[in-house]
Amino acid sequence: MQRRDLFRVLAAAGLGQLTSAHGATPRLEADPFQLGVASGSPTASSVVLWTRLMPLNPLNNPWARETLDVRWELAADPGFAQVLRAGTVQALPLLAHSVHVELQGLPADTHFFYRFLIGDATSPVGRTRTLPTADQAVDRLRLGLASCQRLGNGLFGAYTRLIEDGVDLIAFVGDYIYESGAWPTAALPRGLTPASDLGGYRLHHETHKLEPTLQAAHAAVPWLVTWDDHEVVNDYAGAPLQGLSSGDARRRAAAYQAYYEHMPLPLSALRRGLAGLTQTGDELRLYGRQAWGRLAQLHLLDCRQYRSAPACTGLRGLVAPDDCAGLQRPDRTLLGSEQEAWLLDGLADTERPWQLMLQTTMVAPRRIPFGGGHRVWIDGWDGYPASRQRLLERLQAQRTPGAVFLGGDLHENWATEIRQPDGKPVATEFVGAGITMKSFFPRMTPDILAANPHARYADGSACGYALIDVTPQRLRCDFRVVDSLATNTPAVRTAASFTVEAGQPRLVKT
Repeated sequence: MQRRDLFRVLAAAGLGQLTSAHGATPRLEADPFQLGVASGSPTASSVVLWTRLMPLNPLNNPWARETLDVRWELAADPGFAQVLRAGTVQALPLLAHSVHVELQGLPADTHFFYRFLIGDATSPVGRTRTLPTADQAVDRLRLGLASCQRLGNGLFGAYTRLIEDGVDLIAFVGDYIYESGAWPTAALPRGLTPASDLGGYRLHHETHKLEPTLQAAHAAVPWLVTWDDHEVVNDYAGAPLQGLSSGDARRRAAAYQAYYEHMPLPLSALRRGLAGLTQTGDELRLYGRQAWGRLAQLHLLDCRQYRSAPACTGLRGLVAPDDCAGLQRPDRTLLGSEQEAWLLDGLADTERPWQLMLQTTMVAPRRIPFGGGHRVWIDGWDGYPASRQRLLERLQAQRTPGAVFLGGDLHENWATEIRQPDGKPVATEFVGAGITMKSFFPRMTPDILAANPHARYADGSACGYALIDVTPQRLRCDFRVVDSLATNTPAVRTAASFTVEAGQPRLVKT
């Protein structure tokens, strides 16, 4: 791939609308929309619509080198009797014929339907929405919290039940793919080889996007997305990628580009990211903040690409805190100095009863009993205690109302109160189980729970998602777990429920 060519295209694209009258109409051998459609990055006046054209046989693509014109339509109804907007966008071979339509100037708090067309082919219909305006009085937000989906472990049937729960948004907080691949299983008969280059990362995303329940979830509601480590490589920390060869920058650029190609993200994120990766070591910008009316502020965080290198190493990332001299260094950060300052400033908002921080893993301390003492897992927030303490001190000093952390990564359900050293709670936290990833050591979970008195609940026996209901008076979390990973229509039950009253950072089991 010629980066200079891609930079010229991005520069010519201006605000991200890649349009032209010179695209080709391809010879279609089959449905080119087999990866489905998606929407995301919503604001009160905008949303990104996504699809990617893919031939029947990617190894024999008759339009592999052609730029294709794709039509899109936005309508008020699913039958497209009332088309509100329409246009044409280019699908570039440099971006794997992915399409990102960035619609601006839309009415707030409104639902829409969208689709894509090329030749005689029409994509599935997607449903999306804009957010309420920042000053709008709203009485509810229903959020689906998902993470950790490895197709080799089973089907994504949890999304079938999540959609039925009628969520406004889905927040995906990391490990959309697993770069290490998978052995053949019933859910993935051909297996999946590890990814280390652009073609490999694309293949992982393609394989996941073909899963029908994941497609349905993307088509049902807009997504807010951030990543953890497996979108690039296990346990990586910032740049350069820790423990990899001198080719790590190229690998990271490939992973970032494939991620953009398959996510409903604005083009500005990719343009800045690729330029930074090759010039300044900068970023693909994912973190951001949006208000849900006067009810809640949603802070979407990136806990991976800005963090300091690990302070030390240990078996499976577990260390005894007293044996890791650099662990407490005040200059170490999980979020990076710029993102950390951005978050701390944003928490000054006291007009809304809730501040929801969508992030990768578990913020609360998690002591793991071991040999008469305890260890901590340094790839999570426990590996960056000074960074966590700065955040908690700001929450306490500003008396931030309704501070709630929402995360994933552990493959377990956790409900915790996050406390200062004096025992005073300053926030609450819910960590959701994986869509298909199960706890590595479920039998240890009760002992870990007992060693952490600030935690009220933990269970690693099942997969699923968390359902977050927010009103001006309270926030409720239902941990929803499925009975099987072998079907796209599993039974689902609520394993546990907790509420948090506005202004009271304490958990109440219901």
